[in-house]
Parts: sequence; C-alpha cells; structure tokens
Amino acid sequence: MVGHPNLTPPTADKIKVKAAFVVLTRNSELDGVRQAIQQMESRFNRKFEYPYVFLNDEEFTDEFMEATSSLTNAETKYGKD
Repeated sequence: MVGHPNLTPPTADKIKVKAAFVVLTRNSELDGVRQAIQQMESRFNRKFEYPYVFLNDEEFTDEFMEATSSLTNAETKYGKD
C-alpha cells in the first residue's frame, strides 16, 4: 500500500493506540505464558508497554501473578472468566 507523499506515517512518539493483550490461560500453563511474554516484550512491547489482561476459569495463584507481572513493566490485570 502506498501512502500519500505529503503525509508521514504515524510513529510510536506521535500516536499510541489503545490496546491490550488478552490472554486466556490456566495456572498450569505458566511456563508457556512466561515464554510468550518474554518474546512479546523483547520484540515489541518493551517499547509500547501495552497492558496484559489474564483470564482464567479459576482464581490465579500468587505464583502465576508474581511470575507474569515480573516479566513486564506494563500493567497486568487478572480476572476469573
């Protein structure tokens, strides 16, 4: 797609899209979630700091919440679906 020649593309400094990562997971999937967050942070989110919203069919354990929140500077929220 070719843009208009007189318009510059938006940059992270100019526009921040309102967004969040929504993760449907279980406490037992912590290792996989940990890997996914590390990859997302190293490739993209450390620059933008979009929040993470974790949803589970039961309450999250303290271990899950501490481990995931320690991997990002972004806000993390936890809910029961």
